[in-house]
Amino acid sequence: CLGAAESILREVQVTLPLYQESLTHGHG
Repeated sequence: CLGAAESILREVQVTLPLYQESLTHGHG
């Protein structure tokens, strides 16, 4: 099913920017 993959991809697209931003703020 593409539903599961799409759901995971959606989660990644939402989580990745937040994680990246967290790393940036923590590093800076």
